[in-house]
Amino acid sequence: MTRNKTLRNSNICPISSFKLHSYTEHILTKFLPSKLLNIHVFIWRNSEQTTRINNVTIIDSIVNQSRLKYKKMK
Repeated sequence: MTRNKTLRNSNICPISSFKLHSYTEHILTKFLPSKLLNIHVFIWRNSEQTTRINNVTIIDSIVNQSRLKYKKMK
């Protein structure tokens, strides 16, 4: 059982790698599907030429889109 839990958790990079404020972290964990989160962690880690501010803007816009979709589904 522990092995399965570890494998499942290893699919998602820790939110702390985003270095975003806690509210955005909360939204990310609550509203974003893990696959989508993985993609954007990858963007975050592999965009060295882009400034950190731009990365935060990208993530924030994704978060906002996800929140809107979530509200529409409710």
